[in-house]
Amino acid sequence: MGRNTRTLVRLQAHHNERNDQSGRGSIERHFVRKYVMPEEVQTDTIESHLSDKGVLTICATKTMIGSLHEVPLFEHAQRNRK
Repeated sequence: MGRNTRTLVRLQAHHNERNDQSGRGSIERHFVRKYVMPEEVQTDTIESHLSDKGVLTICATKTMIGSLHEVPLFEHAQRNRK
């Protein structure tokens, strides 16, 4: 069953106005982008890091969905015994 609210991460950047290379004009950039986080993301664990090269990394912990179940582990020799 889906949830009623979505968790969004909003990225916003603004590059101030500067002269373009030709010297006849200027450039200014602004953008906003929103990403929907998966349901299993724990929102209080969202972290971001911007590298020196301008690469943005966003990390978060996921909640375990479903129940745990045990899987038996047999040694190879035991499995072949009859």
